[in-house]
Amino acid sequence: MGKIQIGVILVIFALILSAGEFIWKKNDFLNLAIQNEEIGKIPNSEDYFADSIAKPDPKKSFDLQKLSNNGIFLEPDSFSDAVFRHLPIDNQKEDFFLETFTFIKETDVEKIDGKVTIFLPKKEFLTGELFSLIKEKLMQAIKNSPENEVEINQTDTLGDGNFYLNDKNFPETVFLVVRSGAKILAFEYEKRQHESVKKILPVFFEIWPKK
Repeated sequence: MGKIQIGVILVIFALILSAGEFIWKKNDFLNLAIQNEEIGKIPNSEDYFADSIAKPDPKKSFDLQKLSNNGIFLEPDSFSDAVFRHLPIDNQKEDFFLETFTFIKETDVEKIDGKVTIFLPKKEFLTGELFSLIKEKLMQAIKNSPENEVEINQTDTLGDGNFYLNDKNFPETVFLVVRSGAKILAFEYEKRQHESVKKILPVFFEIWPKK
């Protein structure tokens, strides 16, 4: 067998090995994607929202066992058209989706309930970047609607950062946006429940800073 034939055989063998390694890596990536889906990581694909009839699925965005252990239960509400009532979907649809759930915690002493909305980015964001973008879009939406008597008050006393929307038209309602870890949530609930809601906020997040 000549040197040229040996060389050709070695090249073919190397190509086979490379193809095998590519297929293995591809399968490994697919398996990892399946595992991520199983543990409830938030999907960032527009395909997930293609079916307008589908209801939001809380297990994709929340640790339901953790919530249940703390007596908190979620009910799907909608793919929201706005952050609260202040930011129409036309102003945010290029950057993120919104899923809204009703949350309930009932004890012998009190009943805590309200709505929680999760921000699902369409592209990769650092949490701080998305948090700033949400605030910026809310401020712009407020300016564009003269009938809104709303002020944004950033206090950064909860999680890794937070702000409130103080709406003079709804003085008994709290509008709160909180970020912690890799999650940003908006909460809407009655003002009389504020201290009780603050106590359960960490349960909605995977990571909550110790202060």
